[in-house]
Amino acid sequence: MLLRSNHTFLLALLLAVSVPCCTKKPVATVPELIALNATPSAFTVTLEAKFLRAENIKRASFSINPPGEGSIRKTATISGNTLTATFDSLRPNVRYRYSVSWSTAKSEWTSPPYSFDTDPYPMPKVVDLKIEPGAYDAMARFRFLDEEYLRSYIAGCYIEGTGGAYNTSQSKTTKEGDEYVCTMTNLIPETFYEFHIIYSNKGAIGNTYSMRFKTLPPPYRVTVTGQEAVPSYFSAKLSASFEADVDYTPCGFMFREYMPVEWNVITITPVNNRIETEIPDLKPEKGYRFKVFYTVRGETFMTEEQSFGTPAVPVPEISSAHFNISGNSVILTADISQTEFVTQSGFILLDNISFDPAGRLHTWRETTIEVTPGEGRMSYVWEGLSPGIQYGFKAFGTNGYKRVESERIFFTIPGE
Repeated sequence: MLLRSNHTFLLALLLAVSVPCCTKKPVATVPELIALNATPSAFTVTLEAKFLRAENIKRASFSINPPGEGSIRKTATISGNTLTATFDSLRPNVRYRYSVSWSTAKSEWTSPPYSFDTDPYPMPKVVDLKIEPGAYDAMARFRFLDEEYLRSYIAGCYIEGTGGAYNTSQSKTTKEGDEYVCTMTNLIPETFYEFHIIYSNKGAIGNTYSMRFKTLPPPYRVTVTGQEAVPSYFSAKLSASFEADVDYTPCGFMFREYMPVEWNVITITPVNNRIETEIPDLKPEKGYRFKVFYTVRGETFMTEEQSFGTPAVPVPEISSAHFNISGNSVILTADISQTEFVTQSGFILLDNISFDPAGRLHTWRETTIEVTPGEGRMSYVWEGLSPGIQYGFKAFGTNGYKRVESERIFFTIPGE
């Protein structure tokens, strides 16, 4: 019986070997993992697995292992031959292990473990940096993008190229809303500075953002005081004083008539911070404008306009016009005032006189005789007059702008 059983076994084995072409090769149905990778960020990771024959997978999941903690599992999403799952709330800059598990109706498999590193914390970025320099101080304003990942920062400046050696500047930074304001003091005028923001993210990774700036020239003070005009009839004296802690030359006066004409410019070298000048050839009884100009660092400044008016020249007055007949001559006299302003004076002689029937002066001839007054009195001898003939005269005077005349005075040379 034992021999028969062996024979039967051998016969069956021989038959199986002798007729291989008479049977079909089994179709593979087991899912096969062909790729597994991880796409991490600082706080998340997306795991992806690719399979052959993924359609036979009934269940699948991914798992990750944070260091020192138990595994975290998440059911995979199956789409075609690809399985994916995303894990949130990870820690930045940490190495995790991960794997994928899958099963069919009859069997279960798990891949070997692999690893990925999450990204470091995002690095904040400095934006909208603006620096407003003064002469001895400066103010910087800036913001951080991704500020929630900011760990620490310092801000300040030092003279360009010194690397901070012998730095005397002082800085203080405050926050106004989402804006940081850094006030820098104890700076040197007209000097280039480096402004640096040195900061780190929560992963203790450092970064620096820098900008150069130049402080302004030192401020100065120029005050014009005592700006004054003292006019006379034909001129005006202008004066002004300066209080300044900077060179303000060239400087001087600008003046013009009230009418919109060009300014006349007079440049004056100050003496003891005071400028003075006299403007000649002005017109009496006329309005003028003037102002002071000065120059600082190539820029010209002017004070507000002020005005003055020249007075009217006094008009002479004629009084005590009189005549005294002596034979065929007559002595004419008259008093005249304001002789220092008189430009012309004398007598107007009237002869060849005729009257109309009403007794009014009808025709006559005038002859002007200039007489220079002496001590306010004019005198002239009119000679060669004819007896029985009526003559007349009047005194006159002018200041060059206005003319005055006395009344006409008539007389007759007595007959012989």
